[in-house]
Amino acid sequence: MPGIDGVEATRRIRADHPPQSLRVIVLTTFDQDDIVIAALRAGANGFLGKTVSPAELVAGIAEVMAGGGALSAVATAALIGQMTDNPPPVVDKDLLRRFDALTPRERDVVVQVARGLSNEEIAAQMSVSPFTVKTHAVRAMTKVGARDRAQLVSFTFRAGLNP
Repeated sequence: MPGIDGVEATRRIRADHPPQSLRVIVLTTFDQDDIVIAALRAGANGFLGKTVSPAELVAGIAEVMAGGGALSAVATAALIGQMTDNPPPVVDKDLLRRFDALTPRERDVVVQVARGLSNEEIAAQMSVSPFTVKTHAVRAMTKVGARDRAQLVSFTFRAGLNP
């Protein structure tokens, strides 16, 4: 985009449209760690590289439109790398208390999400359906106040629940 990048475009969109009224997915050829983090901090609900398959793109759009978040494998790795390489110096105790409201199963799902696993991978590990995993993840997001999957991962690390 001439004169503006996706992060700045996301910031400008968010200035006029809160997350509840408009969903934003950054689709880019640039998937460096700092760009992924900047886009999510600017308010993106998803971050997908242009190398995703058509099926992954459609699934990502559907997930974001349903109120979740979408991260390509590269974006997930960048987010996890950022969080593990730069852990917060102090546990956010307010965030940690929010996690007390989770059921043991929801907490298990959150830990697997924070490890970067997809719903399908978590479902296979837990011997449940991907829909069940998604339900647990959505309930966990609601209980801890995360707007999407990416923010759930961030909250998990900031609360000191490093998987």
